Amino acid sequence: MEAKPEQENDYREGDSTTTKAPPKSSPEQVKNYSGITKLRNFLAPRRLELAMWVTRLLSIFFTLFVIIPLFGNPWLAFRRALILNGITSLLRLYQRLPRPYSLSKLFFAQLILEDSCHYLWYSIMFLYFSPVTFSIIPIMFISSLHVASFTLQMIESVKGRTSKFRGVGSFLYIWTGQTGRMLKTVASAEVFLMGILLLNCCRGNISIIAPFAYYRFLTLRYASKRNHYTRTVFYEMRMLLEKFIGGGSCPRIIAVVLKTGIKIAQLTFTYWEERQVPLSTLQPNFALSCEGGCI
Repeated sequence: MEAKPEQENDYREGDSTTTKAPPKSSPEQVKNYSGITKLRNFLAPRRLELAMWVTRLLSIFFTLFVIIPLFGNPWLAFRRALILNGITSLLRLYQRLPRPYSLSKLFFAQLILEDSCHYLWYSIMFLYFSPVTFSIIPIMFISSLHVASFTLQMIESVKGRTSKFRGVGSFLYIWTGQTGRMLKTVASAEVFLMGILLLNCCRGNISIIAPFAYYRFLTLRYASKRNHYTRTVFYEMRMLLEKFIGGGSCPRIIAVVLKTGIKIAQLTFTYWEERQVPLSTLQPNFALSCEGGCI
């Protein structure tokens, strides 16, 4: 009997006679792959949030460079920080506003109610006027809160909500826990900035239009449906001034000036707040989004 020829190994795809064992992967490679996959799955439906995360991170970088100018031109960094803040506000408006868009009175009423519209106006103002370094402080705080929040979400998507945060994650968790204080600090800085603009206008360092344009921004912030901290800051300032006036140590002339200023501020801010479109007339989804969350 003739000997049968030995069967050659065939590793072509679909050959059932022989099988090739898949290469074994180490536990570290499986862990890394699963983490990257989880992060990719988390970011896939959140591309707009990722784009805003990048623009806010860059705006923080340029803001810090303006405050601590190590190299280059701080004036260019100031403009880039404002431009990035404007881009972020535009992306946020695209995300917030209901579609389809229309050039109607109701649509523009919804546009004015959006906090992102306020900060878009804020960026355009200070791009046009002479640079005021203090004006980028609110941008830095707001951007840092959003960057920390979204970074924590990315960490949680990989490690889970029950994981113990360490290092950078722990710092971000503490930072986001101070959201109320940070937003109140931002509101206080925005109110204080009005005094800086008036002083610069009197010294001739800035256009006379700047205080009027910024006053409109403050009225929009005061009437905000999502962020009540500007109203809180004005209320606390009024309480402090009234306490100072009634303390007996305030001169009569200063007391009269302060009382007049308080009355004018109350009338003007109340007027602009009453002119806002009621939430009941807006689209249901937009009204619900205004009642929760901020910025």
